[in-house]
Amino acid sequence: MIHPELLTINIAGIFCAVTILVLGIFVLIKAHKKLSHILFFLLTLSVVSYYVGHLLGINATDAMSARNAFMFLLSDIFIAIFSIHFTYEVFGQKTRGRGIVLALIYAIGCLMFTYFVINPEMFLGIPHAKLYLPYYYVPGPKYLIFNIFFLLCVLYNLYDLWRCYVTATNLEKSRVRYMFIGFFYGYLLGSTAFFLVFDIPVDPIYAIFCGLYTIPFAYSFLSLELLDVRVVAKKALLYSISVVVVSIIIILVNTANNFIVNNIKDFPPLLIPFASSVVAVVLGVFVWNKMRELDKLKYEFVTVITHKFRTPLTYIKWSMQNLLTEKNTEEERKKIIGDVQGACDRLGSLTDLLVDLEKSESNKYLYQFEEQDITVLVRHIIANNMKRLADKHIDLVTSYPDNPILALADRGRLEFAFQIILDNAILYTPNLGNIKVSIRTQSKSVQIIFKDTGIGIQKDDLQFIFTKFFRSHDAQNVDTEGMGIALFIAKNIFKKHGGEITVESDGKGLGSAFTITLPTK
Repeated sequence: MIHPELLTINIAGIFCAVTILVLGIFVLIKAHKKLSHILFFLLTLSVVSYYVGHLLGINATDAMSARNAFMFLLSDIFIAIFSIHFTYEVFGQKTRGRGIVLALIYAIGCLMFTYFVINPEMFLGIPHAKLYLPYYYVPGPKYLIFNIFFLLCVLYNLYDLWRCYVTATNLEKSRVRYMFIGFFYGYLLGSTAFFLVFDIPVDPIYAIFCGLYTIPFAYSFLSLELLDVRVVAKKALLYSISVVVVSIIIILVNTANNFIVNNIKDFPPLLIPFASSVVAVVLGVFVWNKMRELDKLKYEFVTVITHKFRTPLTYIKWSMQNLLTEKNTEEERKKIIGDVQGACDRLGSLTDLLVDLEKSESNKYLYQFEEQDITVLVRHIIANNMKRLADKHIDLVTSYPDNPILALADRGRLEFAFQIILDNAILYTPNLGNIKVSIRTQSKSVQIIFKDTGIGIQKDDLQFIFTKFFRSHDAQNVDTEGMGIALFIAKNIFKKHGGEITVESDGKGLGSAFTITLPTK
């Protein structure tokens, strides 16, 4: 029976190795020509090599196979070298002039690696059982040289990061901090594996988690745009977790099947594998459909953006050609210039909308929270849209409480979000329809409800209504100029105010109701 600690090391090792490898691959795919991305990939590949050799060695069937696997420990040489080079590349301005030192480190490391590969007995002895592990490292006569080189590289790398931190700007300080935490965590936890090598009874189980040093890196990628892999890091994390979960499930299913077959007489040996295969196919179809939906949204976004920008640009081009080649009166020239100005304004509005989208996602808005009366804000928005309501002969019904409803809010942002909701209600409600705006107070919150008799939302579209760039077919038929961004931005603004927005609709042609809930002061 496998020892619990050994089982833990195997499972954790597989999880860490897959996570690191997937993250490294996606970073490389993102910008395969950038040296910093290449070095990060090589660094993760070196760590994965260590994991592979370590797991194969401690699970080997004989001593010589274990030593051959443990020779992968030499990848630690390149972990140290690539860590230094990676730091050098990311903070090149702060480490300039150290090219000679870096070249010397590469030379010494490569010579040491070559020597130990040719003379493995000088690096490691014949492994034997230690603690609960069937086989573990036994140091060779010159193993200590390897340790000294690795330790000096670690100290040099941490010193380099400290030097960068002292002279860095505020943003760079944050980047250095996350990298320092990552390297320090990895080196500290990884060092616990070396004690048992020298027969010091320290459990090496903790060292298996040293590869998770990539988590601080991934966080710095996401929040500080280090290496520009915000989206890539997200995907890598999701994919790696998915792969590990699937791997664990497969192992558990096989183990359960073997146990049942060996202990239950006449049990069909193919029943469990067949059932698990059916489940895998169903899950595969589900994931495939989700990927198709994402691809569809991506395609629609590119199509919409291309169309929105091409139309005003084409109009500007034709107008300018007409202005330059045709003989126009002064009045005609003023009209053409006015039309060009209008097209430019449309381009500006589209650009502002995309900028608002980026800011709403990256928390770049500087919110100014002050005490506001929610009823006053809603009244102000409605007053600014009375002409549009009158033009479409839409009947507006309002219901407000008598007392002020005070909340801490950024007036400009909150009014902008309310305007988006009212815009949709007016746009998608046909002539002679009606819109009802009501405000209801609760114990610690307020609800603002925009209910219309417009085109409604089909059941299948409700879950995507606040998704970026999503527009239902019914909405596209009514308004060909929309981009599917506004509701996403509005939702983020309400979220920044500690609130939320929900939508209800009974279906196509039956109107819709948007409910905003905000905390009151």
